[in-house]
Amino acid sequence: MEKPKSLVNKNFILCWFMQFFFMFSFNITVALIAKYVVHLGESATVAGIIAGMFSIVALLCRPFIGYIADNYSKKPLMAVGFLLTAASFFGYALFPNVIIIAILRITHAVGMCIQTTVISVVAMNFIPEDRVVDGTGRIGMAVVAGMALGPTVGVFLLNTFGFGISFIGSGVAVLLSLFALFSVPIPKAEKKPGKFSLKIDNLIYRPVICFTLMILCFSFCGGLVNSFIVMLGDARGITNASLFFLLVAIGSITVQPLIGRWVDKKGLQVFAPIMFAAEICTEALLAFASSLWMVLVAGACRAFGYGAGQPTVQGEMLRGVPADKRGIANASFYMGVDVGQGTGGMVGGALIDITGYTGAMLSGSFMAALGIIPYLWWLRQKKAADQQK
Repeated sequence: MEKPKSLVNKNFILCWFMQFFFMFSFNITVALIAKYVVHLGESATVAGIIAGMFSIVALLCRPFIGYIADNYSKKPLMAVGFLLTAASFFGYALFPNVIIIAILRITHAVGMCIQTTVISVVAMNFIPEDRVVDGTGRIGMAVVAGMALGPTVGVFLLNTFGFGISFIGSGVAVLLSLFALFSVPIPKAEKKPGKFSLKIDNLIYRPVICFTLMILCFSFCGGLVNSFIVMLGDARGITNASLFFLLVAIGSITVQPLIGRWVDKKGLQVFAPIMFAAEICTEALLAFASSLWMVLVAGACRAFGYGAGQPTVQGEMLRGVPADKRGIANASFYMGVDVGQGTGGMVGGALIDITGYTGAMLSGSFMAALGIIPYLWWLRQKKAADQQK
């Protein structure tokens, strides 16, 4: 398939809306799952485990999804992902039982794993070669837009209609993504699939391991804050704490196009120091937040941290990957997202029970700072490769 000359084309826009509706549905419930489990009578630790197990299950699926995406037709694979996700949301609404919810988290995780692994690979077919970071970043902005609107809509639906309608609304939004999928011409794999084995090179694309570790640290912060910020607001009497997500979205959508073009021309190294500093500040502000203005400032900081950082790092990663390896490369990248999101929810829930919200949020600042190590590792590799050219 010939690459388009402009980033503004029908198929790229459809990919954007697919990603938006899917992530909108996910984020309607991302801040509600832990609260739902607590509502059903369990502790914050159990709520954190159920919220976090989602990402651990997705982690186990990633290598296989990456292999399938590189070797088989992507459209049926994505359709399965959408259907599994929609069925899980409807199941949350129909079966308010902690054990059943834990089981449904598994099917939800598989569906989410398929979509997040494949959508960026599909969208690359409709992104000009000189706009890879910018184009990937704009797909990432669909995630941010969903992250902004989803929790706000979710809290509104919860307060107005209860948990059941919130989950049903999520399922309907996923079905909108499925309808968009039917209109996108996705090319079939050009090579015959090889025999799959459990060799490390079939499970992880080693050249992107620095990016995987980097995004792991950032995703820990994402899992921590996304799972517990509503509960933090309730505990500290901060009304409308979910507006944090709106500030993240507004800020990210505003700065991401500029950052994407900047990184396309100059490289990730021009933005990385801002990204790390902003995310460290985000968790530090939330750790000591006592009023809404501190939560909103933290949201503005995250726009320059995890909000704009994940799609920018992902775009930089995909730019150097051969087309027939983008599935496993993206799967390797999202393995870091899965581990980070999962451990963020689990560790956060445990720390809340032991140290309170201050200690839990400060663990996020520590993890964001830890992400500097794999970044420096990548920078060293990049400089060595540039010197050899």
